[in-house]
Formats: sequence, C-alpha cells, structure tokens
Amino acid sequence: MRCEIDICIAEGKEWKMIQIDWKNASAEVIGREHGITLEEMATTLSKVDKAHQAVLLQWQAGRLGYANLPFRTDYRDMVMNLVQKYRGSISDLVILGIGGSALGNIALQMALNPLNYNMMSDRRRSGPRLFVIDNIDPCLLGEVLVLLGRRINKTLFNVISKSGRTAETAALFMIVRSILHKRLGEKFAEHIVTITDPEKGVLREMAVADGYDTLPIPPDVGGRFSVLSPVGLFSAAMCGIDIDALLAGAAEMANRIKTSPVEKNPACTLAAIKYLMLTEKGKDMQVMMPYSNHLLGLADWYRQLWAESLGKS
Repeated sequence: MRCEIDICIAEGKEWKMIQIDWKNASAEVIGREHGITLEEMATTLSKVDKAHQAVLLQWQAGRLGYANLPFRTDYRDMVMNLVQKYRGSISDLVILGIGGSALGNIALQMALNPLNYNMMSDRRRSGPRLFVIDNIDPCLLGEVLVLLGRRINKTLFNVISKSGRTAETAALFMIVRSILHKRLGEKFAEHIVTITDPEKGVLREMAVADGYDTLPIPPDVGGRFSVLSPVGLFSAAMCGIDIDALLAGAAEMANRIKTSPVEKNPACTLAAIKYLMLTEKGKDMQVMMPYSNHLLGLADWYRQLWAESLGKS
C-alpha cells in the first residue's frame, strides 16, 4: 500500500495529476504513537469499504440526490436559459443567501475566476460583478448598495432559500425588495431571481405573486451539498464559468469514487486517515490550509460541509 493516491484531472486537453499524500501522517515518518501504520490503514480501509458499499446502495436506490447532480442536464438547461436572458443586460449580480446558499457560490467564484474579478472593467470581465450578502450586518448590505449606486437599474438580485423562512435571507430580501420597488416601480420584479423549493414555501409564493423568474432547489438535496444544482450553477454561469466543464469534472470524480477499489479511492482513503487520527491517535482537530488564495473560499465551504454534516443528526 502506498501513501499516495493519484487523481487525474482534465485541464484543457491535458491530464494533470493531483496527489493525496499522507506520508507525513504515517508511523514511518512520525512514529507509531502519532502516525498511522500500513497495517492500521489496511484494517481500517476494510471497515471503510463496508460503509462505502452501504453508501453506494443508497446512491443506487436514488436516496442521495446530491450524488446525481453532476449528471442532471435538466438543471443545467434551466440555468442556461435564464443566463441567456440576463447576461447581456446585467452589470451586477447580488446573491442574498447564507450557509449552503452562499459558501459554495463563493468557492466557485474564487477558484475559477480571477481574484480581481470585481475590479476588472465591465468590458474585460466575463460577466457581471458578483456580491454575496450572507450576513445581516447592515454595514455590509448598505455599503454594497452604495457601491451599486445608479447601477442598481442594471443589477440582478438572486435570492436563495429553500423554504423562504431563513431569517437572515428573508430580512435582507425584504429590505432589497422595498428599495427596488421605490426605485423601479412595477418593474422591480425584473431584477429578482429566486432559487427555492419548486412547489412550496414562502419564497415560492412570493415569486408567483410578484412574477419573479425562479429556479428550483432540489427537494432531495441539502443546502450544503447544493452547489452543483441551480443554487451554485446560476451565479457561476452568469459570471462566465464554464458549468459544462464543471459538471463534467464532478461527474468524473463521482464515477471515480463510485468504482475505484477502496485502496485507490480518495474519499475512502481520507475517511480512513481522519478516523484513525481521531479514534486511535487522539488527534481531534482538523486544519484545511490552502496555500493558494484561489482556494480560500473552498476552505470556508469545507468547514461547513465537515462540521454541519457530522454535527447534525
């Protein structure tokens, strides 16, 4: 058993290799008290394999909606139809959302667009400026609205909430809706896109009553896993990110995790390392340290994925 796993990723027409290297967590490097032996790893991987097979059975039974998102062309088509409607006329896109309705969007934008994206001129950018309001701090919302100024006439507000009852998002939306109504009159609804439950909820009712364009949040997908649904795809596509390539990459990794033997499976390997470090070595802290600023948003998103997934029943 090696201490590295190779993952192939496509970049343009070239295949590049990413390695999961756990050598510095091994007993060979840091000793048996703190490090993992190959025997411990092999024993734990056999247990992880059983858990992995149980997850695959749920996936095959259609119980894991998030796992099928990379393969859903219907959501992609809904998103692109709306993007084609708005991209040519919108200078700024403002997301009102929190947690899973914000962190994944930020991670995609930071990872796949220039870090100075919002500072680029309208002519040089690949789409509208993007602002994510994920806090009810009045200074944050107020300063963004001041920055928008007269550009609010060409601004699109994307409100994301599955139920419409998320307190922070609802409060922000009520303020923005009032401002738009005062500034734009009856045309205010043309500057709002909601992403919410496809059939029910407060936000769905408001969208129907006011006439907003809407996109669905899949009922079988939790918010923190929703970035490959319209929740994350709409803002990504609006800002020029190639969502077809994004989905293709996600599908490639999903298939890799689904079919790879446990000892070559990156998800299983990471699970085994984290389990052993926690239960056998007393290492109960995790740090995700991205050395690239492009991956800073990914670290924030991972923190929610890890903590909320383990912390919620």
